[in-house]
Amino acid sequence: MDNRHGPIDKASEDKMNASEYQQLAARTLIDRPEQEIPDLGIMLVWNALGLTGEAGEVAEHIKKGVFHRHGIDRAQLKKEIGDTLWYAAALCTKLELDMGEVMQANIDKLRQRYPAGYSSADSQRRVDVDGQADAPAVPETPFVGMRAHVDTALYNLLHAMAIVETMEVDPNISILLGMQIGSMQRLQSLINRADSQPRR
Repeated sequence: MDNRHGPIDKASEDKMNASEYQQLAARTLIDRPEQEIPDLGIMLVWNALGLTGEAGEVAEHIKKGVFHRHGIDRAQLKKEIGDTLWYAAALCTKLELDMGEVMQANIDKLRQRYPAGYSSADSQRRVDVDGQADAPAVPETPFVGMRAHVDTALYNLLHAMAIVETMEVDPNISILLGMQIGSMQRLQSLINRADSQPRR
């Protein structure tokens, strides 16, 4: 796995698998003796902070693109997401984990948890968690679909409010949006309360 100081023979290829990426990314890890990087714990913290920092840059770009109306620069996001992958690969290398195996394990977990694709019931049952394999299935309720629509409508209203707050518009628009948001939040609360009642 540790080819960090070898030539980048495959860097020009259009695509690569996770294990190849991890090997190539490891070449630029800051762990050479002359750079005096401390013990493994410090390196893990450094890479973990780097991962969260780069993920924050992805979130910041999307926030400005959506709410500040700067637009989404896919080329820039591609670079930022690549930086998050570098830190994820660095953590795998320091922990002596193969990135391809980590990705496969995640897919295996999702296949076990959602054998027929995502469902609300399976997300609550979580059969892949130790001790939960024999847990009774959580039945779908009549409110599942309704809740999804209400949640989406509430999200869209909050998004609209965030955009309106950056513009000079008729204040009545903000007032009406606020009333709609309040109504959706109350509806959301009523649905959750009704859904928690025992079934006959």
